[in-house]
Amino acid sequence: MLYTGPCFIRAVYLALAAFAGGLSCAPARADDFAGQFFIEQAYGHAPSSEVRGAWPKNAAPLQLTGARYAVRQMIASHVAAHMGPQWVSAVLHIVRIESGFRCNAYNRGHYGLFQVAAPRQFGVSPHQAMTCDGGLAVGVAYLQRCLRMGARSQAMLEACENSGSPFTPRRRLERAYRRA
Repeated sequence: MLYTGPCFIRAVYLALAAFAGGLSCAPARADDFAGQFFIEQAYGHAPSSEVRGAWPKNAAPLQLTGARYAVRQMIASHVAAHMGPQWVSAVLHIVRIESGFRCNAYNRGHYGLFQVAAPRQFGVSPHQAMTCDGGLAVGVAYLQRCLRMGARSQAMLEACENSGSPFTPRRRLERAYRRA
């Protein structure tokens, strides 16, 4: 099995950078800016606060890029505006389970980000539900309906997304939605 821990990734980065002529063969410090940038890109989060203090003072904050990150940001801003900021983490969890942040997800008659079975109920065609904007509009409308039905917690919102009712017993939910 290939080891892919932080030390291995750092070694690969240093080897590639040295090969490209970007670094000398001198031993690299643990707090160099390029290494932190690489670790942040590889792991999807900023380094810990102790290491962050060692970044160069003139360095701009790094932003993650990529299609899934853009979809996550779009979902978070739309949900915060239409449902409230307290529901952002719950909705991101639901979208990760349902479609893996893929806007064009389709599975046996379920369309888009939230895998809604009947997008026409919410005024969106199935074709439009397979786009990021259409799927997000349908999903948020569906979850707003769950809130009107009485969902008051993240678990109830996830249960409603999974089964259509926020009051479904946990044993009847799909495994990904069950909580201990």
